[in-house]
Amino acid sequence: MLKVLVNLVFFQLLVIAKADKCDQKQLTQYGFYLRNHKYDAKRVTNLLECLMLCIDDPKCITINFSLFDKECEFNDDSGMEWELVKLPHSIHGILKKKEKKASSCNQLKKSYPLLKSGYYDVIVNGKERNVYCDMDNFGGGWSLVVSISKSSHAHLQSSEIDCQDVLKCVPFPESPFPAKKLSDEDIRALASDGEGTFRVDVVDGPATNNFSVFYQIPSGAQNFNSACSGATCTGTGCVDAEYKRKLKHIHMNNNSKKIHLKP
Repeated sequence: MLKVLVNLVFFQLLVIAKADKCDQKQLTQYGFYLRNHKYDAKRVTNLLECLMLCIDDPKCITINFSLFDKECEFNDDSGMEWELVKLPHSIHGILKKKEKKASSCNQLKKSYPLLKSGYYDVIVNGKERNVYCDMDNFGGGWSLVVSISKSSHAHLQSSEIDCQDVLKCVPFPESPFPAKKLSDEDIRALASDGEGTFRVDVVDGPATNNFSVFYQIPSGAQNFNSACSGATCTGTGCVDAEYKRKLKHIHMNNNSKKIHLKP
């Protein structure tokens, strides 16, 4: 029985190796289990399904597969040598090299077009951030960088605003909107690999009253400046001021807004 089972495993590995054309490191080890890096697990029908699920998940680097109960564990790292322990009837598989994380939601969207809206890890100014990415609206790939409260002007400064969670500074806001913001330095870094389009979502009661406006800073997104005011903002880096100037019929103090950035 064991011989038949092992033969079946090798057949599945042969299939997956032929099916995957990518130049990825693929290695499986029978009787081993990687500790400390599991972020999700699913019951599957066989090893092939486990491997395919890992390949399709950008977060998955390695898997642990139990031959007893067909549980497939997804790991977000290949781990250290001492974390790989012997465990009978377990298969450890390395599917991918640990790739450099994306620097924006737009990069993630380009690499994985089927991703849904949600929180993703991106590297901003050398720091890991858990950013809310809108992957569904207006072509997707939008990084949420500011949420503006109708009762606060705290966003009109260049520093981070109310980032109580160091990784997840600006969560997708629920009503009423909190005033939260990435630093101008981080926002400029997110905008650095493209044309830097800002999207301002205006939220005012029922969904029928909500709308979005798009803006590009004429001198370039690298000049984004939350702290500018008055005439100094015209044609420069202040998205919110330019937005008010263009839509004078909107009383912005009575609205809540989200500002998304797409490089």
